[in-house]
Amino acid sequence: MNKEEFEKLDLDAQFKQLNAELEAGKNINDLLKELDLTKEVMVKKGFYAVGKKIMRKPVRGYNTPQD
Repeated sequence: MNKEEFEKLDLDAQFKQLNAELEAGKNINDLLKELDLTKEVMVKKGFYAVGKKIMRKPVRGYNTPQD
């Protein structure tokens, strides 16, 4: 899968695809290079890596207000 195909997927499908690739034995760094993504972009999408899994933020797009 390339970046264009990945971006066409909705967030649920992206989440499932990333985890499926990792379960198939890919390394997170290799997967991000293949999809031309950075960890910063993943965080903006609401995803983060924990070990060999991709997790979701409980509430995507929410920032804590600054005082």
